[in-house]
Amino acid sequence: FADLTSCQRPIRPEDMGVPELDSYIYHGIMYCRYSLPKMRSEFVDISLLKSILQGMLDEKIRTRGLPPILPRGNNRGLYIDKVEDMQNYVSVILVLNFDDNYVSQIAYENAMNEVINRSQQNKILEDIDYHG
Repeated sequence: FADLTSCQRPIRPEDMGVPELDSYIYHGIMYCRYSLPKMRSEFVDISLLKSILQGMLDEKIRTRGLPPILPRGNNRGLYIDKVEDMQNYVSVILVLNFDDNYVSQIAYENAMNEVINRSQQNKILEDIDYHG
């Protein structure tokens, strides 16, 4: 990640392998947490930052690859899972997945959220004053 984005990773070595602080594997998918220091304590637009970082990763992998992990070409293995503003720094969680488990999981979650939102929109509102 530091090579891809020029961002360093200020995490203590003794915290390696702790899910709350660093890299971990969950259901065969590798998650890696990075801390990006902020210049100011103002909140950042998380969705915009996530989009920018994913675009940077995609472009670097498309042009140079990530030897020896990912060959040069379309990015089919390194994704940004979550970006959180922690006031003094931004926490970024990357996902490294070589099959389509992560992409399938995200597609499933998005479909389920859409179904839930649609069913809540179609719900008929009831007024408790008229129904006893």
